[in-house]
Amino acid sequence: MPGRAIGLRGYLGELIFQQWLEKKYPRVEGFEIIKEIIPEGIPKKGGGYLDFGVIKENKIIQVYEVKTQDYIFGKDSGINGALEYIWKNKQKELSFVDNQNHLYCTSKGFEAFLVLLVPPNEEGIKNIGEENLKYVILFSELEIERYIDIHKLKKVLDTDLESELNSIKNPTQGKRIKSGFFKRRDQIKDCV
Repeated sequence: MPGRAIGLRGYLGELIFQQWLEKKYPRVEGFEIIKEIIPEGIPKKGGGYLDFGVIKENKIIQVYEVKTQDYIFGKDSGINGALEYIWKNKQKELSFVDNQNHLYCTSKGFEAFLVLLVPPNEEGIKNIGEENLKYVILFSELEIERYIDIHKLKKVLDTDLESELNSIKNPTQGKRIKSGFFKRRDQIKDCV
């Protein structure tokens, strides 16, 4: 059960944070919120993407990595590799690519943030680096209650739930090989 709760909390945390971003950086003021963005040249496999980017005038002004698990960073948990890369290269102009392969350059004053549910312990502070603590935001600092539309959140949850249930009932992957799998499995059963 804890693993399932962590996954659900992470999903909800990102939905809530996305609503917060959309209210703080409205589209009508020229902002665009994109999901999954990574510095160009960083390996995309293994969770290299950052959760959100804020774009204005085709330049990226901020990126966010959201962690809503209730663990506190320790020896076994590191910082997202893309976030580490950004923090190590603060003085450089960086290029980013989203999951649709759109390219963005950083704006002047670009910043990268880590959003946590709970503050890091001493080991976590070592992982983050003292100099990067100014880029750590706690959920409790965001005044989430002012920014969240619970009805909109429920609508997104219902839509995602329905989509995932449909995927489970009727998966699109593996359809071509399903009959071959059954035939092969039946042959093995007959041999045993």
